[in-house]
Amino acid sequence: MKNISQIVLGLSAAAIFIGAMFILSPSGSTNKSVRYVFALTFLCACIGLFAGISGVKFDFTTQNKAPDYTTAKKLTEHQAEYICAAALNDKNISFDKILVSTDIDESSGIFISNIEVYSAANDELIKKIINETVLTKEVTVR
Repeated sequence: MKNISQIVLGLSAAAIFIGAMFILSPSGSTNKSVRYVFALTFLCACIGLFAGISGVKFDFTTQNKAPDYTTAKKLTEHQAEYICAAALNDKNISFDKILVSTDIDESSGIFISNIEVYSAANDELIKKIINETVLTKEVTVR
């Protein structure tokens, strides 16, 4: 039903526009060529309406999508790894790798559940630096 009303509205608008242009066109020797151009224009408008290529769709509906937690979790993990690495580098502590595990709580918030630091340095010192830098539940040094 919506498509039919759009086609009728489009044909009516095209006919009114062509009629107005025909009234404004000059009479005389160019009358036949002007009618020919207007007829072709109306024909193209009709074909376009039926083929669905002449109308531009404006969609103003919003879709409430759930947030992409996988991307947010990865971003949080990357940020925590970077911050922890910077804190350990500031204290001149060498490490091989930092792994961050995140989880989602009841209020859909992302929190850091575990940080693993692969290092041969003092375990307690690393745990102290990480706990001062990042809010986490557990720090593991391997």
